[in-house]
Amino acid sequence: MKTTTTKTTTDLQQFYAQYLKDPMLQEQLKAATTPENLCEMAVELGKKQGYFFTKEEALAAFQIELAFTGGSIEVGESFDPSHADVAFRPAMRK
Repeated sequence: MKTTTTKTTTDLQQFYAQYLKDPMLQEQLKAATTPENLCEMAVELGKKQGYFFTKEEALAAFQIELAFTGGSIEVGESFDPSHADVAFRPAMRK
């Protein structure tokens, strides 16, 4: 018996793909002042475009990406807005 694995694209992955193509969306997310704020903004902007994911999913993706790139950030800590461009990459690694 052969097992077939199907890959699905999550809303978070789709939102990230949209983010990569949309300079206006990139600018909006660069206004974030904390990781939590970034993720809250991403959830709201995603909803407006028909994507549904949680703040926790987005924050986990952000923290994983920072770990992959050798960085770290704590909840409540401020951060460089240029980090917004790596926020959702881990979802794309799958």
